[in-house]
Amino acid sequence: MHSSIDRVIDDPQSDLFVIKLIPGKGYGMFAKRDLQCGTIIVCEKPLMKFPNGSPPWLLEAIYDKLDSETQRRIRFLSASKPWKHPLDSICETNSIPLAHGSEEKGVFYYISMVNHSCESNTFWIWFDYNNKQEMKLIADRRIKAGEELVCSYIEHYHNSLIQMFLLHLCILLPCCMLKKWEDALKYAKKAIFLGRMIYDDDYERYLITVKDIIMAKVPMKHRIGFDKYLV
Repeated sequence: MHSSIDRVIDDPQSDLFVIKLIPGKGYGMFAKRDLQCGTIIVCEKPLMKFPNGSPPWLLEAIYDKLDSETQRRIRFLSASKPWKHPLDSICETNSIPLAHGSEEKGVFYYISMVNHSCESNTFWIWFDYNNKQEMKLIADRRIKAGEELVCSYIEHYHNSLIQMFLLHLCILLPCCMLKKWEDALKYAKKAIFLGRMIYDDDYERYLITVKDIIMAKVPMKHRIGFDKYLV
């Protein structure tokens, strides 16, 4: 079983990431090339969804309705508690809340292999629109080729403000969408405000995109107050 799945993992048909085995740690996701802040690294539908606190019999019932390829991918995922029911352990190890405060979780093939780090360089967010449900893994800073892609599980379970900030900073209003310098100035002030509120003294490492926008869009005489971000 593992040899055929290894080929899928080692070649995920993406020029952005690759899955590698980390000695003593299991699988992890790594950047294939340099990634800019705000890069959508992967969009992925859940292999299976289930209510929070689902007992093993319910997980089995949901699993039994899946096609054989989806079942194969689920079985490959790590199970951190081998003494428990196998499927229950896989779901507990790899499940992700589908949204802040959601009563459902999902198990994913690639995104579930992203390891935890308090010094995260990515975040994930659930999109549910136009009958299309998918999880997106997004870079929240510049990432070098070969760097492991990691995510803070704690922030995603307990802090929805980070998603609001990063969506505003990296996705909803990229530089190319800001046609007037007045919009860029207003946007930069909003991003700095949100960054301070969320990250306190550590927020400046998330202002790379803000700096780029100010330099590209805002006339020199209107950059008063932003000097510290342009150094």
